[in-house]
Amino acid sequence: MDDLRARETKLLGKVSVPKTLETHHPALADILRKEQRRREKVSEYRWFGDGPQFDNPVDLRQLRLLNGLFLALAKRGHTASVYVNDRPREFRPSACIGDTSLSLEIGILGKHATVWRAGERIADPNLPASTPLFLRCSGGDGCSWQDEAGSRLESRIGEIAVALIVAGEAAFRRRLKEAEIRDEQERIERLRREEETRKERERQRLEHIRKQNEQRIADLRMSGELLRQSQDLRALVVAVRLAMQQRADVATQSLSAWEEWALGEADKLDPIMSGQIMSHLYPPVPPAEEMQ
Repeated sequence: MDDLRARETKLLGKVSVPKTLETHHPALADILRKEQRRREKVSEYRWFGDGPQFDNPVDLRQLRLLNGLFLALAKRGHTASVYVNDRPREFRPSACIGDTSLSLEIGILGKHATVWRAGERIADPNLPASTPLFLRCSGGDGCSWQDEAGSRLESRIGEIAVALIVAGEAAFRRRLKEAEIRDEQERIERLRREEETRKERERQRLEHIRKQNEQRIADLRMSGELLRQSQDLRALVVAVRLAMQQRADVATQSLSAWEEWALGEADKLDPIMSGQIMSHLYPPVPPAEEMQ
């Protein structure tokens, strides 16, 4: 920043405040045009009450100071503007250094005489041009300047212009740094969310496999139980056939039909023949989205 200040001071060169507003910065054109219109109205119509707003020594000096400052900034390619409102009275100048807007404030330093006009208190228009003034930049680093013994603001316009350029650049660099920090924070937050999402997916995957393993074990035990039941039925069929061979009261045809039915039921229970064993033949697989 010191190098920037030195370079801008050299490039800006000697700066002075024009003694009149004949040559003025575009930011003041609207104010001066309205002032001239009011002046003409007052001259044409004696009863016209809304006369010039800045036609007094202090306000004219403020306009000249801003004019000199804005013209100096324009030499370095920077712009400026002034917002003015009559009721209530507002006067808000600003400088635009590159893409950085700096709010300026210019006014009377310390206590001073005031008067009432149109329901609001304003500085006494009869105050002399020698009334001490201050110039303040509320943006950037909050720089301020004021009239001092042997050093009026007019003699420091070049210094003030350079200070505003440096303040605007400093604010721009701060915004870049803040944006860099913000981007880094967003990147860290994005990575955190992605990690949480990854962990949650892993948890769901493991939970899915755990449930499948539990079901596989349950199906395995069911296969064992079904196999025992089917084997018990087949053993029963054999035992009944042997027992019934010596019975005259049981028809051979009836016994054969029963055997066929009982063995069919045994086959239905048999996990291999029914295909129930396929439910646990293969290990668990991850969820479908994990396989894509």
